[in-house]
Amino acid sequence: MDTNGTDNWNTSRFLNHILKERKTKNPGYSLRALARDLQLSVTSLSLIINGKRAPSLKFLKNLQKNISISPLIYDQLEQECSEPYTELDLKVIESIQDWYFFAILSLMEIPKFQSSPKWIGERLNIKPKQAENALKILAELGFIKNESGKYVLKDAANYRTPSNIPARSIRKSHLQGLDLAKKSLEEIPVKYRHFSASTLAIKKDKVQEVHDKIFKFRRSLGVYLDSGQDNDAVYRLSVQLFPLSKL
Repeated sequence: MDTNGTDNWNTSRFLNHILKERKTKNPGYSLRALARDLQLSVTSLSLIINGKRAPSLKFLKNLQKNISISPLIYDQLEQECSEPYTELDLKVIESIQDWYFFAILSLMEIPKFQSSPKWIGERLNIKPKQAENALKILAELGFIKNESGKYVLKDAANYRTPSNIPARSIRKSHLQGLDLAKKSLEEIPVKYRHFSASTLAIKKDKVQEVHDKIFKFRRSLGVYLDSGQDNDAVYRLSVQLFPLSKL
């Protein structure tokens, strides 16, 4: 079997391969041991490994965390996940187009999150009033909920904006992102940021294909970075490709 990704993989086949590989090294290794290593119940793992239950994105992230998976194989396994990205309606995007809305949602995944507008404002360098207003809007739209006076994420859904649509709200979000990038170049120590660029000649008809590859790369990298329990900061990942020559 080719674990570099040139083979066709699904989750059941991949897990059976891992189990067989570990049994070869340790004859006493069992399905229960694999479930323990993946921090999953034996029943749930059994259903997935036998192809009776579709894996979730949460399961795939946990698998990536505990077992090294190449980006190519990850893309294949992701195709059968039961939790695809939720594409947001443009009307919803218009209400949360400022960059700090999604930053707040990401901040809420940090274990020591505090739903105080003052605390959020200090962490994101925005005004407490902006944070307070954003929390209300996110709650009204169903992204978060109020439990005993504290805001928490309503679910762990992954959101995306529509692709290839020239919406003003999406443009505004990207423009804000560019302003934030310029500011970080001046203020953030280099060990906490990364900027790089390549200037090259390409065939412009390949741009859509590159768009798809970049999207898959961002998702794969996002899974790698989302370690979960020890997250302590919110970052924005931006990948840029644009023409310098006249088309």
